[in-house]
Amino acid sequence: VFARILKAPESQNITFGSVATLRCAASGLPVPTVTWLENGKAVSAGSITETVKDRVVDSRLQVYITRPGLFTCLATNKHSKTFGAAKAAATISISEWSKLYKGDAGYCSTYRGEVCSGILAKNTLVFFNSSYADPEETQELLVHTAWTELKMVSSFCQPAAESLLCNYIFQECNPSGAGPTPNPVCRENCLAVKDLYCFKEWLSMEENSQKGIYKPGLMLLTLPECSRLPSLHEDPNTCTRIPFFDFKKENITRSCYSGNGQFYQGWVNITASGIPCQKWSDQAPHLHRRTPQVFPELSDAENYCRNPGGENERPWCYTKDPSVIWEYCSVSPCVDASLSLGTQKKHGEASHFHPSPPFSPTYSMTIIILIVSSFALIVILGIVTLVCCRQRKQWKNKKRESETPTLTTLPSELLLDRLHPNPMYQRMPLLLNPKLLSLEYPRNNIEYVRDIGEGAFGRVFQARAPGLLPYEPFTMVAVKMLKEEASADMQADFQREAALMAEFDNPNIVKLLGI
Repeated sequence: VFARILKAPESQNITFGSVATLRCAASGLPVPTVTWLENGKAVSAGSITETVKDRVVDSRLQVYITRPGLFTCLATNKHSKTFGAAKAAATISISEWSKLYKGDAGYCSTYRGEVCSGILAKNTLVFFNSSYADPEETQELLVHTAWTELKMVSSFCQPAAESLLCNYIFQECNPSGAGPTPNPVCRENCLAVKDLYCFKEWLSMEENSQKGIYKPGLMLLTLPECSRLPSLHEDPNTCTRIPFFDFKKENITRSCYSGNGQFYQGWVNITASGIPCQKWSDQAPHLHRRTPQVFPELSDAENYCRNPGGENERPWCYTKDPSVIWEYCSVSPCVDASLSLGTQKKHGEASHFHPSPPFSPTYSMTIIILIVSSFALIVILGIVTLVCCRQRKQWKNKKRESETPTLTTLPSELLLDRLHPNPMYQRMPLLLNPKLLSLEYPRNNIEYVRDIGEGAFGRVFQARAPGLLPYEPFTMVAVKMLKEEASADMQADFQREAALMAEFDNPNIVKLLGI
């Protein structure tokens, strides 16, 4: 018996934001499967309950209504080798569907997509731009293509960038008498992504956009201008706060730090080496972008040790010593008391168990043979790997020596003379990040070869550096110089980029060898 509709859903006219209940009953042999469609697509949000009695399936759909729609009940079953299908539809219209929720620029509706479902709050009204032929489909496609590109960024940047992306494309909607208007993201949340979480990635995108270079998934998107966005400190109602950046007060610790110490709110204000901390609201002696206005965990922080954004391994601070930018603080990690209690309890319980019988001699000998064999195999593999690595290293050294251009024809007295003066030399060590101090290389040892071009921070040229690496007499390098008129922000960006490059240790990525 093919599927047939016994009771069709009824059309309704309800108010905006109400919950509509639609009922559909169908019968057939075998019992049919009921599927609900909204405007021809499977219902993505809603509650469906079903009961089956006497080969009749009774399906009820409850859905939160924020826009008119056509809802279809589709009943299907398979009899022998033939499929049977029956359907019935009902329209849901909204009374007083005025310019409060729909205007010329766009309209307010709940988000019904998939990509941002885990980030945007459920049933929150978001703004859909009517300049697109199909606003909901187009905005979902935009966020989907950009989301794919975000899989390539660092794990520190990705969650913050995804949160900003979803709230930037699907802005919170504000129904008003003048028509619905979007609430942009707050300036502070945007700056947190730009200046901390995704500093390197954001800088790269800005440089590429200036050159007209775009990644396929980001071609249709423009970076938000954070400085032009409304501030949550001026009027919180004019912008949308992104929950990812909210300060979770339930995680606060004061006498110790948990995890990476992002929620540490204690009163230690001296570094591990005893240097007093600089106030987070001050820009002297060290300029920085981690301000209380951007990071809620720095509110009322004075000069106490913190880890804004969870950037580092544990709480730290900028120091009052002009020659030391920042250092970690002597804050103890928290000990999980419940875990230690649980461990003691298990030890106590274990004492009541009877010892297991000893293994048989044959079984013990088998175990010993397996252990010895495994150990021998590991040793052999280690020796083979070591030999291969040494051979490969020797081969690379020979290849590098054969490919390195000979410079003996250049007058040695001209190499240093042609090196461009750098007014920032002898000033940088005072501002240098502690991570870079160990990489300092004598400038007078650099032998100029040729100009390469102009970078974002200044001139770039090719040179060779004698004694830079222990396994070769000299190393061909690219030298990046800081401009003479470099501002304080550019200096900070320069050393931050250097600090990031110093952490790279991959043969396919440019590595910082000296500074």
